[in-house]
Amino acid sequence: SYSSSQDFTKAEIQLIKILDIRKEKLGKFHPDLIFDLNSLAGVYIEQLKYIKAQEILEEGYDIVSHTYGKLSEHAMKQISLMALLSYKAKKYPQAITKCEEAINSLSEVYPNTNALYLPFYQRLSLIFKTTNDFKKATNFSLKALKVSEFNYGNQSTQLVVDLSLLV
Repeated sequence: SYSSSQDFTKAEIQLIKILDIRKEKLGKFHPDLIFDLNSLAGVYIEQLKYIKAQEILEEGYDIVSHTYGKLSEHAMKQISLMALLSYKAKKYPQAITKCEEAINSLSEVYPNTNALYLPFYQRLSLIFKTTNDFKKATNFSLKALKVSEFNYGNQSTQLVVDLSLLV
């Protein structure tokens, strides 16, 4: 675990070296690079280097959307991470747009109870709660609850997490 800025700098250097080696061995578009890319993006987020983090997350998105498809679970995870990055950077309109675009894309293929919607409903709830739009926050929390209950049952841990968003 890296706790100081010096440790994050060390982590950044190590992750870049690892990525360079893995890209050389696997190729620039291998799906096994995603974990390392997301780890590096996480380090950049902790260092408040949001532009670098965005570039890395987009690189990961390009890989997963090419490998698995733009509506795959992997691609949706990358988009969700990009929305979270925008939230952390306090670029709320950008975060909202990312979530809404993902929801619109998903709605063309999946029913609104599909688990792929969940992180976007959760992100939107958090964003609107942060911006004091409690009506919208509640609306998206309720949507998250519906998806959680449908996919995981009414006794699930996920449902408890989503219920906590209402508070």
